[in-house]
Amino acid sequence: MMPAKEITVQPATRTIYRADQPWFADRQAALARLRRSGWLRVGRDGAISVRAGAVAEELDPEEREVVHKLLGYSWDKRYPLIAKRAGVVGGRAAVAGRRVPVWQIEKAARSGLSLAQLVSDFELSAEQVAQALGYARRHPEEISQDILDQETAAEHVRWVTVRGRGAAS
Repeated sequence: MMPAKEITVQPATRTIYRADQPWFADRQAALARLRRSGWLRVGRDGAISVRAGAVAEELDPEEREVVHKLLGYSWDKRYPLIAKRAGVVGGRAAVAGRRVPVWQIEKAARSGLSLAQLVSDFELSAEQVAQALGYARRHPEEISQDILDQETAAEHVRWVTVRGRGAAS
């Protein structure tokens, strides 16, 4: 098995997170557990590096909060397996670490797919699918807008493609 890619966390603000910053100082136990498990390391200068695959792992809530903070995710604490991150699936809610948008799971569920089919089709755990559906229920306007945006974009692409073909003939 190939080792997971390691990234040094450097958010858009160009601030490198350091283990001695107040937010992390309050979470030293979680940092220590993540270090022992190999998901992150703290350099001699205090800069924190995290393995990119950490977000998809089964972590305790405090560890997940640390990893999400390091990777620049925003999330609803009721659904810790669902996150948003600028530049990942358009900043829309998605299964953390998997890049599967919540709107896709919700749209498939609306079409009648069972939980087992959703788990199989999206290659997710039952807990990931359940949290995606729970998030969609809790944020119906957001997810409905995401679905509408995707359908509108797809229709636009179809129209441009058909029109382009017709004009070239």
